[in-house]
Amino acid sequence: MLTEGWDTLASTPSLGLATSGGQAVPLSLVWLTGSTWTAAGFIESYYSTGTASFNFSAADKAGNAGTVITSGGAIAINMLEDVAAQAGYFTNSDTMAVTVPAGAYGGSLYVVISTVPASRTSSADAAAADSVRPLSIDLAREFKAYDPAGAAVTSFLQPVTITMSYPDADNDGLIDGDLLAESRARIYYLDETLGKWTVVADCVRNAALNTVSAPVNHFSVYSVRTQSEEQYMLAPKAYPNPCDFKKQALTIFGIPPDAVNVKTYIYNSAAELVRTLSSGDGIDTGNKASWDGRLKNGSKTASGLYMYLVKTSNYGKGKGKFFVVW
Repeated sequence: MLTEGWDTLASTPSLGLATSGGQAVPLSLVWLTGSTWTAAGFIESYYSTGTASFNFSAADKAGNAGTVITSGGAIAINMLEDVAAQAGYFTNSDTMAVTVPAGAYGGSLYVVISTVPASRTSSADAAAADSVRPLSIDLAREFKAYDPAGAAVTSFLQPVTITMSYPDADNDGLIDGDLLAESRARIYYLDETLGKWTVVADCVRNAALNTVSAPVNHFSVYSVRTQSEEQYMLAPKAYPNPCDFKKQALTIFGIPPDAVNVKTYIYNSAAELVRTLSSGDGIDTGNKASWDGRLKNGSKTASGLYMYLVKTSNYGKGKGKFFVVW
């Protein structure tokens, strides 16, 4: 609201909002009562962070111009839906969304989906042992709901569904910029009391849309993260199998290229360790393992059944068997 001083304005003043991204939106002013003008408008911004400023101009009948707002109010970014009798769907331009089923709340809701300051998530990120956050893009969002009077709505009569997206523009099955497998993408809830991320049950991934959805009973901070060591097992494969070392070496593939501290242990049928492969010594820069069938001292191993165990610091472990002939 704008409060007019002693001088009478010559005409309706002008008011607009400009974002730091260059978006300018004019706001229509309406004479309210006494010496007050009011404005309301709908503004959609594609910028999740930044600043915005008002642009104001007015002139009185004597020709004196004014460009400064001396009294003002707050800006509210709202999406209002009546979800008492029908489902409500709320979405941002970044495709983060919420579906509120009919009957989950007895009235109208404003829903706000916003980015989260790193200060709120950094300690939980550092403590996370069973999940990994993408480093190239911020996928944490805070979901809030309010009634028309502005009171926070913290719980619902039945679960609502949040849908969060992740980037995979080239459809290679990896989150862009991070080489994290999208097949392990889940929605995690930030428990700020315990300072930890907790996976949300019943996550459903849509590989075609690059989204993960999950039912929740309350709004809070959620993020797309990928399951790691304790939650996910590798599925490495050995080729050829059986392997004739007179013709070619054994290759163990299927280890993700972003796996960390990869080691491959090879055992004979008596469960004796015969060879350990590591980065630069049997494992290349793409985490493909190769073995020539020899011990560390260069002597040949015997023909027969062998087992391999692959371990990593961030993907867990996987195992398999192969047969050797000479």
